[in-house]
Amino acid sequence: MASTVDVFRKVCLGRHSTNRFATGRLIPKEILADVLKSTMAAPSGFNLQPWQIIMVQDSSMKEMLAEASMLGAGNKFRVNDASAIAVFCADLQLRHRIERVVKLEIESNRKRRLRDDGYLASLPLVANILTGEGFVATGLKRAATDILSYSGISSMPDIEGVEAWSYKNVCFAAQNYMLSATSHNLATCPMEGFDSRRVRDVLKIPDRYVKIDNMMSLKMSPNFALCV
Repeated sequence: MASTVDVFRKVCLGRHSTNRFATGRLIPKEILADVLKSTMAAPSGFNLQPWQIIMVQDSSMKEMLAEASMLGAGNKFRVNDASAIAVFCADLQLRHRIERVVKLEIESNRKRRLRDDGYLASLPLVANILTGEGFVATGLKRAATDILSYSGISSMPDIEGVEAWSYKNVCFAAQNYMLSATSHNLATCPMEGFDSRRVRDVLKIPDRYVKIDNMMSLKMSPNFALCV
């Protein structure tokens, strides 16, 4: 019987980007649900999970996405042929998540004491500081932490802008998505060749998700695909 290490290695080494997909194959709902369940288990800073994932399976919507927003014939083919398109959106208004996450952390800690009380008390302030929302505020925080660090007063974290912070965390979810799909013998292909403004327009994505981090084509069984 294969060990956990062997199984995981097989999944990691078996994942590849698929250039073309066989058409006419649908992904069973239970498999797609399991892929998304594993995706949502991805780690994120302060457990904020700063992503929204939009699954596009309707053929007319995929056609609209392909024609309106995809750059290059290859990406248009992939969008039209894939069984599903996962659009990973980075949340740039993290303040809306912090209060809810803190409440969930406190409730969870009552059942299983996994968090220190000091951590929970400082979480709202620390999360607001380190997630870098707001251009002016981010600049001021960078200046303050640089002074403290370079003067030798204290070690300080690097302050990232909200886009960089959210993008980084969304990539964790995207990686889980690809590996989970591979474990179900699904072929995937991450795509960056698209006009995010037009994607937002076609899918009616709210302004707080002003940046589309990635789009992922997903197709049933790599055995029916032309692979790189």
